Amino acid sequence: MVKQILKKIKNKKWLSLCLVLGLTFLVATLSCHPMFKAGSLDKLLNRSFVEQIEAENKYPIVLMKKSYVEMKNVPNVEGLMGEIDKYRNKWTTVHNLPILEEQFYFSFYRESAVTTFNAKSRGFDVSYMPGLTEHAQILYGEGYDNYTGDGIPCVISEAAMDMYGLVVGEEVRFEEWKDSNGETLVLHVAGVFREKDSQDVFWQYQPNKIRSCIFISEEAFDSLMETSSEDFINYTYYQMPDYRAVTNRNADWVKDGVSY
Repeated sequence: MVKQILKKIKNKKWLSLCLVLGLTFLVATLSCHPMFKAGSLDKLLNRSFVEQIEAENKYPIVLMKKSYVEMKNVPNVEGLMGEIDKYRNKWTTVHNLPILEEQFYFSFYRESAVTTFNAKSRGFDVSYMPGLTEHAQILYGEGYDNYTGDGIPCVISEAAMDMYGLVVGEEVRFEEWKDSNGETLVLHVAGVFREKDSQDVFWQYQPNKIRSCIFISEEAFDSLMETSSEDFINYTYYQMPDYRAVTNRNADWVKDGVSY
């Protein structure tokens, strides 16, 4: 029986051609199936991330480090960024995703202060946030970059203005904060800000939650680091990897890296 079939195949060129083509299409179909499956899984992953963003109104992958650095080890903001680079490089090596956005802020330990129109002492964190001027809009007054008055300018969030009744032009005096020359730290409220875009991934620490921080420029923060008697600087770092780079091939690896 088999011999007869083989004999007929040899004598039927078109039958042989059809058989070869059929086998070719079968192999092609079987080899393409994993690719179609992978593409479907990638779309499913991406859709799941988008649905999570819409449902919870927050970015789906956020890494956060909160700690402090000894002042003797870092002379300025550039040195602080160098400390954060240790974690940034470690995280990106592990999860191996491009970084979509990052947010940092640095603060001295909270100090009591009085303001021009309120003698009641309150605690404020004198802080610096890289990228604030690019991602915030000034509602009242001006940014510290545009300030032309005397002294050290600062900006506060709209939430801080509402909570403490601070206004543009007011002074914030830290009576117990003396520099190496014995001078009292005085900040001038130059402006009030909020985020430019409520959907901006940058704002993991959102302005409507920032009530006790007073933000100054990098130059002013560096100057305070040089003259301050504080021993430590607090910092918080948020890293937002690009979820669109997560695929079915690296999902488990990314999960382990994010949980690292």
